[in-house]
Amino acid sequence: GSGLPSIASLLPRHTPKSVRVIVTSRVLPELPGYVPEDHPLRRCSRRELEPSELAVGRARLARQELLDQLQGDQLQVDIIGFLAAAEGGLTLRDLTDLTGQPRYEVDSRLGTALGRAWRADDRYYALEKADRAYLFAHETLLVAARSELGGEISRFRTRIDSWADDYQARGWPPGTPQYLLRPYGRVIATERETDRLFAFATDPARHDRMLADIGGDAAALAEIDAAQQLILADSQPDLAQLYVLAFYRDRLTERNSYMPPELPAVLAQLGYTRRAEQLARSLAYSESRVKALGEL
Repeated sequence: GSGLPSIASLLPRHTPKSVRVIVTSRVLPELPGYVPEDHPLRRCSRRELEPSELAVGRARLARQELLDQLQGDQLQVDIIGFLAAAEGGLTLRDLTDLTGQPRYEVDSRLGTALGRAWRADDRYYALEKADRAYLFAHETLLVAARSELGGEISRFRTRIDSWADDYQARGWPPGTPQYLLRPYGRVIATERETDRLFAFATDPARHDRMLADIGGDAAALAEIDAAQQLILADSQPDLAQLYVLAFYRDRLTERNSYMPPELPAVLAQLGYTRRAEQLARSLAYSESRVKALGEL
């Protein structure tokens, strides 16, 4: 959800004979869909490491706490389900929309014993309580929640997809949830939903809303790149889709080409640090981007 390429996509496909790369990773999530089929990560030898006793103990406690919470009422289960399906931060307002329950009811669940399972993520969201994004406090809790909910996860994900479709149908108006403008694109890319990602990555109204709310085109460009990689990984790439993606990439590149690389640093000095970083990363040409980030 940062708008930056994943580490996996940055590892080289071809290296000199004298170069070896050692990668450590969790078993899940699996490799992103936009890592090409011929990439070494998909065919390299793997060695599985035994989990530490401490990690096993924490996982057991996390699973038990979630099991206790899943015995609560339907709203409690829904909150856990939506956060597990979203794989990114959802705000109090988001959870109110998704559950269809009054805000005070959702807020009360986030603040009780259930609240120990969450942490607030303020990296991409405003500091007001209603706009704070809630995530599972630890990745172990997320894995445990998805495991315990099993097939129910698809029901929550379908509701999130419908929620996104509704905002797209309305042209991504002001007040569009931040989750739908950033982490959601990463989620559908990871799950290799090529057609859905293509529809969002080629939506100019979405690009404009992302620019207005996030402060730059880095996230939009990242979605276009992810869509291109998914299509190229197909045995029969859709050239028409690639052409359309190239058109919108050129559109975003063009509207950032005249921005002075010193501007992000000025915005940072005025206190708009997040917007400044997004603006700097929106510069398509590496020389200007490096200069902008250096000034920043």
